[in-house]
Amino acid sequence: MKKTPIFYVTIIVTLLSLQPLLATPVQTTLKTQTNSFSMQVAQKLYKRGLDAEVAKQKAQELFLMQDDDFLDTLQLLQASLGIGYDAMVEYFADAALKHKKIDMKNYSSLVAMVQRMKNIALTKEELQTIQQITALS
Repeated sequence: MKKTPIFYVTIIVTLLSLQPLLATPVQTTLKTQTNSFSMQVAQKLYKRGLDAEVAKQKAQELFLMQDDDFLDTLQLLQASLGIGYDAMVEYFADAALKHKKIDMKNYSSLVAMVQRMKNIALTKEELQTIQQITALS
């Protein structure tokens, strides 16, 4: 019978016991990214003439309606379709101003959103990419 060295057992037990602590920074990072994006949207609304507090409230309300995969979907859209960060902030500022709910899991909603951000008709490849992204979320 082969004996497992105590060193390996100790490492495994340590990693298993620290796993919840290691997962916390990821959740904090996601909240920070959401807050940062929300603040960018609020600043855009403020530049359009809204009161600072009202702009912040509208941006927060918009992001409270979103699910946990929201930022992942945005990052996938940005990376795979070449959508600029400023175009995304602009789109979400418009949505916050109009109290528009954005469904990031709906294919037609994503197509409309991307088309508006890019200001051009989408190609078949881009539509297929959006379909793959909606399948992931």
